[in-house]
Amino acid sequence: MWLADYAALAIIIAALIWGNVLRRQLGGRFLLSGAILIMALVLGYTTYLQFVTWQENEISRFLLPPHNPINYFIFYTFTRIWLQYLISLIVGLVVLTIAQYFNRKHPERFFYKDEPYLLALGLFLPGHPGWILYLVLALTVHLLVAIGYTLVAKQTQRLSFYHFWLPLAAIAIILDPWLSQFEFYSNLIL
Repeated sequence: MWLADYAALAIIIAALIWGNVLRRQLGGRFLLSGAILIMALVLGYTTYLQFVTWQENEISRFLLPPHNPINYFIFYTFTRIWLQYLISLIVGLVVLTIAQYFNRKHPERFFYKDEPYLLALGLFLPGHPGWILYLVLALTVHLLVAIGYTLVAKQTQRLSFYHFWLPLAAIAIILDPWLSQFEFYSNLIL
């Protein structure tokens, strides 16, 4: 795990502890926006650390100005540090837009008011390909809980995942380094 993973887990823990208060007072949009800002700061700091590391190394300092243009460093840090979170942010925002659309079309039939923001946050924080793992986990757990509920309660009822979105994101972040050892999963990594 690296710094961004620890930051993402810290955001999830903070959202689980203080999230209900923040969502009631400021809304889910504030929680998602704050997480995006914090991750941008962490990724910016990681980029700075990469620059300093290259600058202090006898060989890699030749990849930086004045020996080479800054374009190589920008491309390297964009693809190695920023791109995985940019992809998961785009996926999270697309899913958020779709969830809000269907929630408005059928008044809160699928999600509670701020629940789409938790779903988007859960997709964003694991990065890429962690968001795929998160989606598989969420769908699998939702199916198992729905089947279990139907078998035990002998009835079908709307099943909210309001309290599951963020813990499943934490599980996806924790499982991501372990799964990257397998070829099928490591092929998804950029």
